[in-house]
Amino acid sequence: LLALLLAQLFGSAGCKVFFWSFSSSSQPSHAELAADYAEQGDIEKAEEEYLLHIKSRLVNSKRPKDENPHFYRLLIGDLYLKKGDRKRAQEEYLIARDNDVDRALIVDRLRQLTKSYGEAGDFETAIQLSEGYREMEPLAFDADIDEYHKKQIEKADSGD
Repeated sequence: LLALLLAQLFGSAGCKVFFWSFSSSSQPSHAELAADYAEQGDIEKAEEEYLLHIKSRLVNSKRPKDENPHFYRLLIGDLYLKKGDRKRAQEEYLIARDNDVDRALIVDRLRQLTKSYGEAGDFETAIQLSEGYREMEPLAFDADIDEYHKKQIEKADSGD
């Protein structure tokens, strides 16, 4: 499981990661299938497999207490953000937040989300979202808000 998580995290950063499964079953896990579908660009099937994985991990009585299967909601959100579906990505990130996924991971993903709006030139939305999530990490979001305001002014001054 750890290898799969690392592969997903590093893979989303553009790194190629190889790992082997030491499962007693010859069938790939839902998480492995999801990763394969994600790599192929089939977001719907990847999401379906991630959700099945979450469900199976939630009912697994041998699951370590510190394992939060809702972490995979972040990976689903990442797929949608990569596809350009910001609304859907935001929904997944917020589901992860509401299910107690690590705050630092949530903040990172929400900042990526607001950054994508900024990169698209939608500084107003980037600012509004950053202000809405500010209480999670004030210094980081304040810096982002300042940057979006500067870019918004530059855009207005250039006449775009």
